[in-house]
Amino acid sequence: MATTNKFDRINRWLTLGANIGVVLGLIILIVEVRQNASLTRAAMEADKNAMLANIELSMAAPATAEAWAKSVRRPEKLTDAEIRILEAHLVAVMLQWDQLFQMQSIGLVSKERVEHHIHNTAPFYFGSAFAKNWWRSEKRGWEGTQMMSVAGPVVERLDERFLEKRLNRIRLDDAHPLAKGDVAPLETQIDPVTASPDLYRVLFENQHIRVVEYAIAPGEHDNPHTHPPKFMVVLASGRLKIDIGNGETIISEEETGAAKWTAARGLHTAENIGDTTVRVLLVEPKSAQAAEGVAP
Repeated sequence: MATTNKFDRINRWLTLGANIGVVLGLIILIVEVRQNASLTRAAMEADKNAMLANIELSMAAPATAEAWAKSVRRPEKLTDAEIRILEAHLVAVMLQWDQLFQMQSIGLVSKERVEHHIHNTAPFYFGSAFAKNWWRSEKRGWEGTQMMSVAGPVVERLDERFLEKRLNRIRLDDAHPLAKGDVAPLETQIDPVTASPDLYRVLFENQHIRVVEYAIAPGEHDNPHTHPPKFMVVLASGRLKIDIGNGETIISEEETGAAKWTAARGLHTAENIGDTTVRVLLVEPKSAQAAEGVAP
């Protein structure tokens, strides 16, 4: 009897040890799977970035750049050969998006990550009458896919003059403060109303304050400017990407009704990367006395 009990105890311990071994094996397997997923994600992200870099480098070639500029400014003047060059680049952009869809399908990236990337890149490749017309001609081949359900609405909503307006905005004329070259950019005060009169509108102004309305539609991008200390109220929320220089960007997603005092901001630009027009009311004190009347 004693021998039987001893064997039972040994058997139970062996069974417990085997179960623990199985659990440890599963844990190790899970860790390895996650590590492999991380490595796969990193490799595919690197491929995606390399593809985008190659597209940009290819478009910077003199002949291609000239064809691209013509597609933005004078699309009716494009030759068949130039259309073929531009078409290849648009296809490459769509293939990059398709790679992200594939990554989403196997769980490597989220749906939000894919949509965010498409929202960010679409205006810079499809923001012209030529590119949007080309997109419409290719829709049939992508019907029923994520390309049409996700990217389709984004491209259709784009301003077909986005790229033309962007070229106009980033070109500095002789009257622009930064074009003079004798003032350090960070020390230059550039009135946003002067820099982007189509986006900033003065509603009221006296010797104490200035009230400005800022309205920026999806895909729009304002010109470099600065802000004095101000009180701001968000009239309509959205998603802005603010470029503060040196390769640094800030994503602003203030809620409708948000109100706050903000310090002076140096030279920067903003781009609407969301789906809705962002509207903000800016109240700029002109004196210390006026500023003291605004709660910090």
